[in-house]
Amino acid sequence: MTTTTSAQHSGPQPDVPQPYAPQDSGHQHSTATGEASYEELAARFRPVFQRIADGALAREADRTLPFAQVGWLRDAGFTTLRVPARFGGNPVSHEHLFRLVTELAEADSNVSHLLRSHFSFVETAALQSAEFQDRWFPRIAAGQIFGNAATERSGNALGTTRTRLHQEEGQWFLTGEKFYTTGSIFADWVVVMASTEGLEGRQYALVRADDPRVTIVDDWDGFGQPLTGTGTARFDRVPVESGDILQRKVTSTLEPAFFQLFLLAVLAGIGRAARRDAVNLVQARIRTSTRDRAACSAMIPRSRNMSVSWHRRCTPPKPS
Repeated sequence: MTTTTSAQHSGPQPDVPQPYAPQDSGHQHSTATGEASYEELAARFRPVFQRIADGALAREADRTLPFAQVGWLRDAGFTTLRVPARFGGNPVSHEHLFRLVTELAEADSNVSHLLRSHFSFVETAALQSAEFQDRWFPRIAAGQIFGNAATERSGNALGTTRTRLHQEEGQWFLTGEKFYTTGSIFADWVVVMASTEGLEGRQYALVRADDPRVTIVDDWDGFGQPLTGTGTARFDRVPVESGDILQRKVTSTLEPAFFQLFLLAVLAGIGRAARRDAVNLVQARIRTSTRDRAACSAMIPRSRNMSVSWHRRCTPPKPS
C-alpha cells in the first residue's frame, strides 16, 4: 500500500500512521507482563502482516485471490495459535488472538476474514470428545486449514438445510449446494452444515476440499470483501466417515458467538486502516487560499479524533 505525506510544511507534525503500522488498540492490560507477552507474540507475525499489506491494493484491483498470503500465515504458525498444548501447541488467549486478527485485518481485511471459519472449527474441536480431538488436532497442528459451507439460498424450513447426509449400505454420503463458503477455496477441509433424515437439527460433515466430488467456485459478486473466496460450493455424493459427522448443538460449538466476535475484530482492523489512509491522504493535500496557508493546510487532520489544536494553530485571528 502506497502512502504519501506532505513535506511542504514546517513545525511539529502529528504522528502519521504508515502502511501497516499497527495502532495502539487502547486496551490496558492488568499487568505489564501481559502486554509484553502480546508484543512478543505479535513480533512473530508483524513481518508477515507487512508483507501481506504490501500487495493488498494490487490484489484487490486485479481480483487475485491470496493463496500465497494464506500460505505465509500457515508457514509462520498463525493457523495453529489455539492448538492445545497436549497436541504440541502453545495456545494463546482469545484476547491475544483477536488482537492479532485486528492487526492482520489492518494489513488486509480479506486475508483476516477468510480465516474466520478455520479458527471457529478449532474452537469447536476443543469441545468434542477425546477421540475426535485425537483425530483432528494433529492435522490442525500440521498446518491444515478448515473452511465453512453453511449458507444456502432461501426456501429451507427453519432449522434445516437442503444439503443432506444419507446412508447407503453403511456408508454416509453428502449431497447439496451452498450459496457462499467463505475461506473454503483456501482450505484443506470443509465443514459442511447438513440435515439428516430422521435426525433432529443439523449436523456438520467434514470433507476434503480437494475431493473430486467437491466443487468450489469463486463466483461471489455481492456485497462484502471480494477476495475471501466466497462463492458456490457443490457436493456430489461425497463420502463421509461416520466419525467425521458432528451433531450441531449448543454444547458442541461456540460458532455463533465466535463468528461475530471474529468479524468485530476484522471490522476494528478495517477502521484502523481507514483512519490511517484518511490521515495520509489529507496530510498530503495542499488547499488553495488567498492567504499563504499552504504550510498550515497540510497540517490540519480532518479527522474528528485528532486534536483540534492543529486547526487553532493554523487559523488566523479574526479581525477586531
